[in-house]
This record gives sequence, structure tokens and C-alpha cells, in this order.
Amino acid sequence: MKNASVIKSGLQEAGYTVFGGVNAPYIWSKTPDQMNSWEFFDYLLANANVVGTPGSGFGPSGEGYFRLTAFGSYENTVAALERIKKNVKGSFLQKGVNILCYRKRNDSEEEEHSFGSREDVQRRKKRRRRALLARTLFITIIVLIITGAVCLIKHFKNAKETSAQVEPKIVENPPDYEVDLLDINDYSRPGLTLEKVNGIVIHYTANPGTTAKQNRNYFNGLKDSKKDKGKCTFCCRVRG
Repeated sequence: MKNASVIKSGLQEAGYTVFGGVNAPYIWSKTPDQMNSWEFFDYLLANANVVGTPGSGFGPSGEGYFRLTAFGSYENTVAALERIKKNVKGSFLQKGVNILCYRKRNDSEEEEHSFGSREDVQRRKKRRRRALLARTLFITIIVLIITGAVCLIKHFKNAKETSAQVEPKIVENPPDYEVDLLDINDYSRPGLTLEKVNGIVIHYTANPGTTAKQNRNYFNGLKDSKKDKGKCTFCCRVRG
């Protein structure tokens, strides 16, 4: 808890309103000058190179607060506090900086203030725009991925339904054919019994100029040569 004590006292010295850091290694600070928690996240990262957790990530009640943890080394903790105290005050008003602008929002009496130098205000605006663009891009990518996944699922489902609806073609007058089965052996025809034949696919698999008989004899001869193992269910010869 030494680091927590260092963070708490250091933030208080810098003008922050701080909570916690006593019985747990978490220190909560109220964000200065009406900044929301993400604005202060950007500001602290840009000016002190320190990263914490915006309170809004814990729900609506966490908005306006910022959480730091004390899990780092003591040396890094002290160095981070020095950068905060040197570059970021708990309230910009303590530095004597004037309010640069204010405007009414949605024609109500509520005013939005921008504190710091003109360059600070411009940098915060740019960071907010970049953050908004990044979040929009992230959401867009997620939507595209989900949409693509849904389309693929529908495509495969439709393809499956279409294939299931295809009626088998029955050949009324099959051509003459000769059955010359391989001898049962461990190299080309193990003789295992199939529970069910789902379909038969015929494709060309032979050397140019060879016949179905020659290919049949090659696979049948593996039981004698024992040079290789190659399963051959059927060798077909089709004329025409």
C-alpha cells in the first residue's frame, strides 16, 4: 500500500480531490474543471504520459471520476506523480488560466466551459474527434463482420436446402459394364464394410494413355509388390 499512499498524497498536493488508497490499491480522483472521464484520460496521457481508467467505464455513477492503480514499482509510481505535478494541476483555475470560451448547449442554460490555453483546447478537440472516429470505425467493422457472418450462414443454409431438393437422376438403360474387383489385401483393398454409401464421385485419376484395366492391375499388384498403399474403390472405363 506504499504506492497507494504516494499516489494519494501526490494527487492531493497537485490539487486533486482524491478518494480511496487506504484499504485497497485503487485511488479515485475527481476530474478537474468539468472534464468528463474520457477527456481527462486523453489529457493525462498527452501531458503526463500516465494511463488510468475512466470512471464512466464503471457505469453512469463513475462519470466525472478517474481511477489510478498502485500495482507498479515504487520508482515508476514516484516518477509518474512527478510528471503529473509538473505538467497537470488538479484544477486549471489554480494556475490563473482564464476561461477561453463558453457556449449554450441545446438552447438551455447549461454552459460548456473550455479551460487551458488555446492550444490545449484545440488538442482536446482533436483528441475527441479522433476518439469518436476510432469508435465509429470499430463499431462499423463489428457490424460488417456480423453482417458477413449472417450472410454466409444464410448462403450455406440455402445451398444445403437446394442440394437436398435435387432429385436423383435414374438411368433407365445403363451401359454394359464389367466388374473386376481387387483382391482383398492390406495395401489397396482392406475389405472394410461400409454402413452406408452416401454417394459416388467419379474423377479422372490415371496416367495419360493408360486403360482402366491397367490401373486396376496396378492397384491389385500392390499386395504383391508392397511398395505403397493406395486405396482404390473403383476403376471405371467409359467410352464416348
